[in-house]
Order: sequence, then C-alpha cells, then structure tokens
Amino acid sequence: MYRLIRMTSKDYQDYRDVFSKIEYSVLLGKGMELPPLTRLLMKKEVIAHTLDIICFQRAINDPTQGFYFFEVDGVYKGFLQLRFVDATCCDIVEFSVHEKGVGLGRKMFNELLLVLKTHGIKIVRLYCHDELKGAQAFWRKMGFSVRYSNTQKYFERKVK
Repeated sequence: MYRLIRMTSKDYQDYRDVFSKIEYSVLLGKGMELPPLTRLLMKKEVIAHTLDIICFQRAINDPTQGFYFFEVDGVYKGFLQLRFVDATCCDIVEFSVHEKGVGLGRKMFNELLLVLKTHGIKIVRLYCHDELKGAQAFWRKMGFSVRYSNTQKYFERKVK
C-alpha cells in the first residue's frame, strides 16, 4: 500500500531519520562502500542540510508549505515538500525516495497528484539542475515540460 502522510509538528525525529536515510542513499549510490572517515564526513554534510527543530516547526506551521512522508507498506520510503504559490499553483521543493529505479518515484508522484487535486491545484512546478540528467528524464516521463522565466529554467505540468 502506498500513501502520502502529511507531517505534523510531532514528526521531527521521523523527518530526520527519513531525510538522512534518503540523502545517504543518494550520496552513496547503489552498493558503494566507503571508508569510515568518508562516511563520517558524509554524515556531517547530511546533518548540515537537515532542518533543525526550530526551522522544521516554523515550516510545518507555515500554511504555504506542506511536508509529506511517502509510506510503503507501513515504512517511510520518501518525503516531499511543497510550496503553495497561490490557490491553483504549487512548487515541489523536495521530492526524494530511498530506493531508486524500482518505481517508487512514480508511485509517490501519483499519490501527490491525488493530494494536489484535493487542494484544487491546477499547475505543479519544480526546478531541477541541468546536471541532474536522470531526474530531468524522470520529470519528463511524469508529463512535465520545460519552461523559461527570465533566466531560469523550470519544469511544469498541469494537474488533471
């Protein structure tokens, strides 16, 4: 069973655990073993990018943002962060799953579409760095098109 669960102010430790697990999987890649010192430096890097409890509480209580866990058979396998631009448009700020290449991203995105429809969102956007070719290919498969605004490139899709 797949579902998105909106985070609450009580979910800080779960957020930290899930964020760390996902970031390690991204940084390590598939099956990489690293020396202990390198692992320690990576742990420090992940912690530096994790919201502290004050920022987490502020973000969770901000009505223009939404934080969600992606649950697969009772286990958190991903999370996402949304920023609601207005009543009909939102940006995906963070979209991460723990296991790459097994269809979890597609399933999580499909669950997200259901949430967006209930909020009346018509347009969803995101920014994706040019060097992230795999991520860009994923978003194109999900129906996103490249758009340009002034000097910024972003991806956009209608919510149907």
